[in-house]
Amino acid sequence: MIEFTTSSLTLYAYQLASDTDTDQRADAQQLWDNLTAVCQNVLHLPELAQFKRHFISEKGQDTRFLSLFGGENPSKAEQNEHWRARIVPVRLHDVYAVDFTLSPVNNPLSLAQLHQLNPKGCLLPQTINANLGQTLLLYLQPTTAISIDEPFIRQCIAQLWQDSGETSPEFVVKHGRLFGSSFYDCVSVSQAQNVIPIHLIVFIGEENHAKTLELAQKHNLILMKLLASRHKVEYVTRNAQINYNEARELDKLLKEKNKIFAQLPHSKTDKVDQLEQLLQELPNDAKQFGDHLRALNDHQFTLTANLKNYHDLLTQFQTLTADNDLHAWQNFYHYAKDITALQLDLFKGYLSPTQPLFQELTQNIQGLLQIQTLKHEFDKQERLERLVVVIASTLESAAISVKVDYHHHFAQDLFGHYYSNISGIFGEHLTGIFAHLGVGLGFGLLAFGILFLYQKTKKH
Repeated sequence: MIEFTTSSLTLYAYQLASDTDTDQRADAQQLWDNLTAVCQNVLHLPELAQFKRHFISEKGQDTRFLSLFGGENPSKAEQNEHWRARIVPVRLHDVYAVDFTLSPVNNPLSLAQLHQLNPKGCLLPQTINANLGQTLLLYLQPTTAISIDEPFIRQCIAQLWQDSGETSPEFVVKHGRLFGSSFYDCVSVSQAQNVIPIHLIVFIGEENHAKTLELAQKHNLILMKLLASRHKVEYVTRNAQINYNEARELDKLLKEKNKIFAQLPHSKTDKVDQLEQLLQELPNDAKQFGDHLRALNDHQFTLTANLKNYHDLLTQFQTLTADNDLHAWQNFYHYAKDITALQLDLFKGYLSPTQPLFQELTQNIQGLLQIQTLKHEFDKQERLERLVVVIASTLESAAISVKVDYHHHFAQDLFGHYYSNISGIFGEHLTGIFAHLGVGLGFGLLAFGILFLYQKTKKH
């Protein structure tokens, strides 16, 4: 039976604390709250569950690196009959980070008992839920020399999921050496989209394990920063894909709106309604598209900065011992530098030409609406002109008719034998007015027709 004289599970988790140097995110405390729940409800470590009350105030502090406990002892520890636990919370720039280590009180542990290091899966990503990501580091010192291979590493990993109620995912396992001992870098693989990979490091202590533990403790902050840069790279990679996908949807909407603009209805009312609807929607679409494009620029800057940090920290590790083998971590760097950076360039290259098209379509719609408005006003003006001509011509012609009716017999001649009936109802005076207005209306309609034909001819 394989047993381990020393075993521990360390959680390195990272929570984005702020979007800028001053604005704290709404979920900034999520990592601390979830760890508090783990200490209180799963591990039953009441003192450690109160670790947040020991935080120093960050106000006025340099947050490039800030020990949140302050003082000479940046950690808090507690143990009960089952576990020893130690927590080291820090702030790295805009990120809350934690080193939370759990080890058994009773040693040795057998391979089949390794699940005790992760009771109820309390340190798995679905429980900790750190928005930047997390790494679990499993340290094992076998009681006797054993043959280590990938199947053995996979057995160790599977034990961490045994008490979680879930099945351990498949992992890609790569061998390396650091601090004088072998380690295995493990990354989960999944066919499902938008699944955040799980990162595990399994350290196997060798004969010089005391040196390994000494170096690991001495350079723990470097490892913590290295993993922070790694998770930031993965975070911006995931979010860049999300921004790109959502921007592509807006690009499709823009193409649909261009088709609508090119196929407007003939009805003036329907045409104006559709143009106004498009004009109402476009500014919001353009803003969202611009936000996604700016986010991609931010992601590219963050990627470049964190790849540099990662490379610099990796270089420090490479100089620690002569037998270091960090190809697994170097491969991550080269993939992100060559593939992920290129992918962000392609995203921006595809989307950038679309941004001015929002403004172009908006201007086209505004121009057409102005034309429609002017045309509507012009039509109103023409109708008003025709009405004025009819009234003016009617009144003018009626006045002329009155002037030439010297004997005031025009009404009798116009109405004939109906004159006596009409004058009996309205009186002779009004009947005469009606007769002259009738003449004027005829000339007014004639003037209307002439003006109408003139206006039509002028348009063409």
